[in-house]
Amino acid sequence: MEENLVELIKGYEVTESCNRSSIPNSTGADDTRPVEAPAAKGADTVETEIEEQSRDLIYEIRDGHLFKVTGGKDTRVANFYLTIAAQYIRMDEGTVTGRDFKIEVHLRDEIIELMIPVEEFCGNRLANQIIAQAGSRAIIYGNQNDLRIAAQEMSTPPTKTITSSMGFDNHGMYLAPGMVISKAGIDQLPEIDVDLSEGNFSRHIGFLSPNQDRIKDLVDHILADFMQLKYHQVVYPLIGHIVAAAFASQISEIGRQKPVMHLQGTSGCGKTFLGNLAASFYCAFNDRPIPWTSTANSIEYEGYFFRDALFFIDDLKTSIIDPKKVIRIIQNSANSQGRSRLTAGGGLKLTPMRGVRGLILSTGEDFINDVESVSGRTLLIHVEPDQNQQSGNKCWARRDEYSMLMPALLQWLLAQDDWTEQFENCVNEETARISATIADFSNGFRVASNWALNAWGFMLFVRYAEHLQVVNEGRADAIIREYRQIVENHIAAHANRIRIQSPVEVFYQILSQRFATGSIMVQGLSDQNSGRLIGKVRENQIICLFPDPTFEVLQRHFRASGRKMSFSKETLRDALDRENLIIRSGPGRITHQVRMGASRLQAWQFDINEFKARCGMMD
Repeated sequence: MEENLVELIKGYEVTESCNRSSIPNSTGADDTRPVEAPAAKGADTVETEIEEQSRDLIYEIRDGHLFKVTGGKDTRVANFYLTIAAQYIRMDEGTVTGRDFKIEVHLRDEIIELMIPVEEFCGNRLANQIIAQAGSRAIIYGNQNDLRIAAQEMSTPPTKTITSSMGFDNHGMYLAPGMVISKAGIDQLPEIDVDLSEGNFSRHIGFLSPNQDRIKDLVDHILADFMQLKYHQVVYPLIGHIVAAAFASQISEIGRQKPVMHLQGTSGCGKTFLGNLAASFYCAFNDRPIPWTSTANSIEYEGYFFRDALFFIDDLKTSIIDPKKVIRIIQNSANSQGRSRLTAGGGLKLTPMRGVRGLILSTGEDFINDVESVSGRTLLIHVEPDQNQQSGNKCWARRDEYSMLMPALLQWLLAQDDWTEQFENCVNEETARISATIADFSNGFRVASNWALNAWGFMLFVRYAEHLQVVNEGRADAIIREYRQIVENHIAAHANRIRIQSPVEVFYQILSQRFATGSIMVQGLSDQNSGRLIGKVRENQIICLFPDPTFEVLQRHFRASGRKMSFSKETLRDALDRENLIIRSGPGRITHQVRMGASRLQAWQFDINEFKARCGMMD
């Protein structure tokens, strides 16, 4: 071989050495007899002996059997022989993660192919792998070291690089299974191929090579039918999310976080239908998306292979899905991270953390109620029950063509030298424009950033349609103006949800109800002297609420109504502090100690007039 095994695996740690002090015997079992240490020899003497042994040792194939010839003595090694047909370097985001050999077992008149990681080729299970594939016909008379060495000497395999990271690489090219998209064009015989077969769903990812005679008609169909499936307030942002998914890895490069889109609607409204069509732009799931009922680990494991692609998760039901799982998956995806794993010895694994590396598209009849952790990271789209049956039938009939769009659009964009500047400038400009209208929002910048990224995807599609002359410039500008109005409507709806779901609003609403029914009291606030004591009024007209009994009142309210509480005591405290409703007792101190009888209790302090006004207790 031109490149021996040591050179091949240089820089990559394998678990077994190819030259073991304990090697399998002819039966395949390990010979674990101790080996006596040889007498010390000089380096020159050892090197000379190795060279002499190498010259004296040859391997021969006779009638399909492998023989070892040394010192004029013939020893049959096996009734077959091996060759290394190819060697594969496995990478992920530029890091070598493994190396594999494609082995051919020549047994009689048959060739049996094996794909074996280097560490297994060098380990003591090589014989097991061969017999597991070839069966009892394969007989090993010698030891595995001879099989390995002979295979190396008789092979000059080509080297192929494969990666499990779809999408943009360090050179600005977009890699997909069997395809590399660059400014120069689309190469369907790439030197670096994408292998996503580790996942159960990711193995279906793949693009169709764009047909120039059909791509214009496809874009026209998307505008005429796909974008008429529902009201534009649904399908316009959906198109933006589909296109933006191809740039998921680039979002962190410009200092932003990845948004999630959730399609919410009643059963039968067509949200899963939309999700399946959207997923068709990247792969053929056979209309069987991964469900939210899957474990968090399995969802993140699958989503890891959807780098720079759309990852569809279906059927969120908060009555059966743990909100903590949803929060974890969305947070990890937005932050472009996963969860590290512990080894049996308690150390961290050196494997990449698994998290969703694309953009999540989620569907469900409802959505979790967590303002801080999720709402600021999610584009929540309500899907109305009305359906356009005619357009739906056309889209379903043509969905197999949808995976032709993204390669064509990406190649058109990558041919423009300044596309990365276009991306960053567009997102920055849209973020600034939207932020100006929601300056008083909690998480306002993040909300604006989410919609700016969606705008990039939508406007890119519209400009590509203009490039193909499916629409003219005037029509393209009108569509973009309509889209921006839709974004404003969504943000207004989001603001209303935030107001309704805000811990602050819920806090005052429940206290107001409890004061009205006389079930709670604050000492000195009124003439009321019954109900659970949750605080007192100090001489300087400051209301001191005791956090624990106050929060228990809120919890009881949620339990009585059969709803889950969407915030913690700490979340409520921080929300009240952000709105300057809690009077701080000093720099960095939110709580204050007050005397109650013989005890000193922690309390949150409020202005009495502000508190009474919000609780509807003003005279």
